[in-house]
Parts: sequence; structure tokens; C-alpha cells
Amino acid sequence: MAAMLVSLPAKAIPPTGWSLNTIFSTTDNLYHDSLGLGDQYAGFSLSLEQPISEPFLLWYHGNGEIYSEYSGLNNLQHSAGFDCGTYLTERSELWATLYGRFLGYSADYESYDQTSGSVIAGYRLVANPALRVGSTASWKRVGYPHADTVAINYDDSQLSLDFNFATRIRLAFDVELGIQRRSYYEIQGGTSTDFLWNRVRVSTPLARGAGLALSFTYREQLTLDGEDLLALYEGGLNPESQLWDGWRVGAEVNRGQGLWKFTGGVQGGRANYLETEAITGREARVDEVFRILLMGRRTLLTPINAPAASLGMMLVWTDNNSSDTYYDWSGYSLHITLSLLSP
Repeated sequence: MAAMLVSLPAKAIPPTGWSLNTIFSTTDNLYHDSLGLGDQYAGFSLSLEQPISEPFLLWYHGNGEIYSEYSGLNNLQHSAGFDCGTYLTERSELWATLYGRFLGYSADYESYDQTSGSVIAGYRLVANPALRVGSTASWKRVGYPHADTVAINYDDSQLSLDFNFATRIRLAFDVELGIQRRSYYEIQGGTSTDFLWNRVRVSTPLARGAGLALSFTYREQLTLDGEDLLALYEGGLNPESQLWDGWRVGAEVNRGQGLWKFTGGVQGGRANYLETEAITGREARVDEVFRILLMGRRTLLTPINAPAASLGMMLVWTDNNSSDTYYDWSGYSLHITLSLLSP
């Protein structure tokens, strides 16, 4: 009797998950300074996730922005990487992420183009129903390929511990403790600084569908090695990466009802920036900030097997009082988003 060959079907590959977001924004203070220059911009983002085989997941995220007045700020950003994770026991998990990122501007602003590569690893443990513990370590190298000086390229390393626990009086606590080192490795002799931070978030339900959350963040500069502070002041050509120490507090109320979700919050804080008079011609900068935030999101009704859709709005008003009058400013920003998510 002839042998019968049986062909087993290959394991099906899950479909690619995706999300698409479009955004329209307007602000009366684009650069967050005393000049008060306003602008409007439109943006988009696309995220893709493709499981390949357990425990690996490939992903891509791209986004871009087009400005009305200051078109030199038009930009595209691409990030791609893979995640993997495995359960060590029924209650513990080990995971890692490896990814690269490129941010590119128009020719007028190409010195702000940025490349980076990152490695992140973490551990999670569900100690009991009321306590979760985790730890995360990360390393990132950031470079500016078109900048005039390599002194602003840096490595950033962080290590953190986090705890989440609930009490019998309906309070939930999230506590994070971390240390960060920023190293400007291409400066002769090296320049680095270490920061310690901690974050505490306390949340509790107020009523059916409503909750209150309070948060506190504290950062402290521990050490500063090396004599060249220029790179630290420049912040890697990115104001958001300027190093600071100080504190921030916040409170927000969340309310969900039917297809609607609303959030209202206030934030405040004080930041000491690493600037020196020898470099900037100005005294060290200290900022005190107060912010009001309002958000709303409406889930849209869509047919079965069609992408899920939602419409969102966020309004932020900020008042920034600075010891450096150049950074004394107040203003608003309004963001309207339309989001689609694969079924």
C-alpha cells in the first residue's frame, strides 16, 4: 500500500494590528517663551503591530506634523523595534524591548534631526492580589547627525523600581523610585550628571464612574562630573531633554459615562535648570509653573467588524513664571484628535 503523506497546516499568523490618529492643534505660544508666537499644525500617526511567533512582536510607529506659519518645523518621525516577554512563574514576567528612532525636520532645521537606539528590560511580579512589584532598566544613545558639534550627543541610562498596592480603604498607590545618568561621552574628559527621582500617585473612586488621582514627582541632581556644561545647557538640541531638578504636583478627576470620558486637572511645580551665567549671559534659571488641563473623549458607534473610532479634545492653559524674563509666558494649546483602531 502506498504511503500516505499528510500535510499539516502551518500555524496561522495573527493579522497585523494597527491604529491611526489624526490631530489638529492650535496654540498662542509655540516656543513656550516671552515672544508668544502662535501657530496651527496638523499631524498624523500610524502604529503597526505584528506578532511573529511567541514571544516576539514586531512594531512600527510613524508620525508627522505640518505647520501653518513656521513650516521649517515640519517633521517626520519613524520608530521600529521588537518586544519579547516570557512568564517565569504564574505570577512573574520578564520582558525586553529593542528599538531605533529617527526624527527629521526640513532643511532649515536639519541640525535638529535626531537618531537614537534604545534597549529596555523589565521584570514584573504579582506578589498578592493587593501588591505588584516591578523593575525596569534602560539604555539609550542619542545623536544629532547634522549638528555642528558632537558635544551634544549623549547616552542616557535609567534604573527604576515601582510598587503598586491597594488598601482596604479604597486607596491605590503607585510608587516609583529611579536613578538616571546622562553622559556626554564625546566631550574630552567626559561630562555626566546623575539624577534621583521618585513619583507617587494616589487614586480613589469618588462615585460610580468617577475617580480622583493625586500625583507628586521629585527630582534631585546628585552629581555633576566634568567641567564642560555646554552640552547640559543645550539639552541635546531638545528643550524637553534639558536637565532639571525640582518638584511637580497634580490632581485630576476622571468621569466616565456611557460613551463619554472626561478629565479635568491642575498641575504645579518648580524647576531649577542647569544653566550658568558664563554660558548664557543670564543667571541660573528657576521656573514656577501652573497648568489647567481639560480633556474629553467620545467613542463613536461603528458597525461590527469595522475599526473602532473615537473623537477627543484636550485644552491646556499654562502660566510659567521664570527668574529669566525670556521664559516668562502664559498661553493655551488646543488639540482635537480622531482615532481609529483595527477590529
